[in-house]
Amino acid sequence: MRIRITGELVKVGIDRVELATDGGDTVYEVLVPPAVAAELVGHTGERRTFHTREVYESQSQGASFVPRLLGFTTPEQRSLFELLTTVKGLGPRKVLRSMNAPTSLIAQAIASGDTVFLKTMPEIGKRTADSIVLDLREKVSAITLGIGGGTPATPVRSPEGDHADQAVAALMHLGENESAARDLVRRAIEAEAGLLESSPDTILSRALAVRS
Repeated sequence: MRIRITGELVKVGIDRVELATDGGDTVYEVLVPPAVAAELVGHTGERRTFHTREVYESQSQGASFVPRLLGFTTPEQRSLFELLTTVKGLGPRKVLRSMNAPTSLIAQAIASGDTVFLKTMPEIGKRTADSIVLDLREKVSAITLGIGGGTPATPVRSPEGDHADQAVAALMHLGENESAARDLVRRAIEAEAGLLESSPDTILSRALAVRS
């Protein structure tokens, strides 16, 4: 099984990328989560590594099967994908489409039983969110919280620094407008000494707490 692939990013779509290897002689189509596709916009020509999972997709009501290569930016992101596919009713493509937020944020929502957040993910309704928490709450700790994957591309610049910029961008990805996202991040930083030196995911978590 192919578990990792590195090559030149030659094309980025809304749910897939094309990766050239062997000096361009071989090009792979790699299906990716929405958050990863967003992150990679504007980065064609760069050398990238994906942690991969191979699946076979049923066609014509099971008459044939098409091999698909799924790609993730971190091992933790792939591990989260694999966990989610163990939930009844969540197939590989549905899980892939649902992963539109940073890995650590999704994992934290599962660990804390935050079905409200989970229901904001594509393909995830109330019943599925409840099943995810029930099935995975005790298992998700195996994923390293605080190591995100697939944070949105083109972070909004703010005076606080790069980590704060990424938190602002993640908030906008979750539906906040730019002004509100900046305000939440600033309020979180003002409320907690040393937060600016923390990881983007920690800043994001504190900003979400301020919002609630």
